[in-house]
Amino acid sequence: MSNGEFDDKEYGDEEEKEEDEEESIMDFASAFGETFEVEVDTEKIKDKEVEQFKSDTEFDMDLPEWDDSELQEYQSPHLKELISAGKGVCDGKVSDADLKKTIQKIAVELEKTVKEFEQIRKGEPDSITAREQVIRIERAFNLHRDAFKEMNLYFEDDNTKHIMDGLEMAQKATNRLYKSFLLLQESAIMASTKVCLQCGHRNPATLNLCEVCNAQLPKGAATPTSQIEVTVGAEQQVYYTNPNFDRLYKEGMELKEGKFPPDKFKKTIDWLSKNLETARKEYEQLDTSFFTEEEQKMFGDVFIYAKKAFDEYEIAFNELKKYFDDKDVKHIDEGLRIAFQATQIIAQVEAFSADVEKTLRELESKQKKQEEETEKK
Repeated sequence: MSNGEFDDKEYGDEEEKEEDEEESIMDFASAFGETFEVEVDTEKIKDKEVEQFKSDTEFDMDLPEWDDSELQEYQSPHLKELISAGKGVCDGKVSDADLKKTIQKIAVELEKTVKEFEQIRKGEPDSITAREQVIRIERAFNLHRDAFKEMNLYFEDDNTKHIMDGLEMAQKATNRLYKSFLLLQESAIMASTKVCLQCGHRNPATLNLCEVCNAQLPKGAATPTSQIEVTVGAEQQVYYTNPNFDRLYKEGMELKEGKFPPDKFKKTIDWLSKNLETARKEYEQLDTSFFTEEEQKMFGDVFIYAKKAFDEYEIAFNELKKYFDDKDVKHIDEGLRIAFQATQIIAQVEAFSADVEKTLRELESKQKKQEEETEKK
């Protein structure tokens, strides 16, 4: 691994200088893989079985519930109707029979929605966000059912508290559903577009160059180059992980369950932060003055992705460290989410680096062939 420092002295042998420069380029191209313990080996990948990120049961157990106090309040037409009937009974303005009829009607509509959702569910969620929201939506459906059960208890003892408690549960369920559907919608938009890492513009997924700044857009994940492949849902949707992220995720989840010491988790974060600093130094100290115009163009994407990865990981570690201030597990969830995104960016760095290395080898081979033909003449 390169230490990021390059000697500017003149070499007597120009060919030796070119070899050293090329070696420096290759060192930087693989720096991320080494720093984050990711070895790019496309031959091994072909023989590797695809690993599941987590089983559905494990995923469900680890996924925390929404913090209702942080959710936007939303009232669907059905919820408004239920609230009107429920409060109407409490105020003596609506009959018990009308409330019962309203509950039955909305319960039937809910089951229709659940049935439609089950058909969609069979298609398997195609992203981490989608997988999370599928679980949250199922939980919200169950909370809706519990709300109806609670309200129906009113007809047994005439205690209006059952109505008010049921309405509160129904409101929470609706808020959670609304949040999940918004995230699913956002996820669908994200999946059908490519965000330019240079200017931030969202481009159609079919484009390779940004329609605003003309920068190279992120490649799709159809041809994985990471050592470990993580498939979530559809076969075409591939996500990447590495040993360090796996360790961070595992320890974070165990910490939330009280099964991992906080001080050890802090040491892991500090250790990974040092790794990040090492990689950042590689980036900042790299001398690109000897790059040809072609090399500058080819490595442009690597540099853009590198900086993005540094920034995302730094944000992730800072978020995780907030847990030690207030012991709020939301910092762990958010920090791991950002770290996962950063890991996907690192995979893009590896992909671009591998492409550049291949292109440089092809150019070198072509140049040598031309030189040999020239010598023959």
